[in-house]
Amino acid sequence: MPDEVAVERVLSMAMKKGGGNVTLSRSYFAAARREVSGQMKQTESAGGIVVNAAGQILVVSQHGTSWSLPKGHIETGEDPFTAALREIHEESGLTQLNYIKDLGSYQRYRLSAKGSEERAELKVIHMFLFTTTEEKLCPVDPANPEARWVDKTEVAGLLTHQKDKEFFLRAIS
Repeated sequence: MPDEVAVERVLSMAMKKGGGNVTLSRSYFAAARREVSGQMKQTESAGGIVVNAAGQILVVSQHGTSWSLPKGHIETGEDPFTAALREIHEESGLTQLNYIKDLGSYQRYRLSAKGSEERAELKVIHMFLFTTTEEKLCPVDPANPEARWVDKTEVAGLLTHQKDKEFFLRAIS
């Protein structure tokens, strides 16, 4: 796509989003340009909703800056279920998981370190429901330094990304 066309599409997107007022940061412009030119990175992740014997839900801190359900990138040669088991272990230390069901998948953009969406990466996240009798949480992955059990009614309020909240609320209804 010629640069002029890409610039016009980016400006059009920004104007629609901003109600006619346009202020573009360098990072927004770069991400939007990648999006309209088909250069957006698409990744697949997998994880789960893990419920303990008390009915509490596992949530994890990612990089110490945001809270989510345990999940992460699917590695080469892994299927989503195997990746979910690995990611839950890495982010919580849990190893005794009982598979209940496949919860489907959803899409969302990656969060930046500042908490805003990075439109340069679109994630497809596959989720599964598990139970466990384990209580002690001990994250293995240093990028995910904290895990905690949270009452089901408090989970959505703790999750950082709006799409994670929406998925969780749909999954438990």
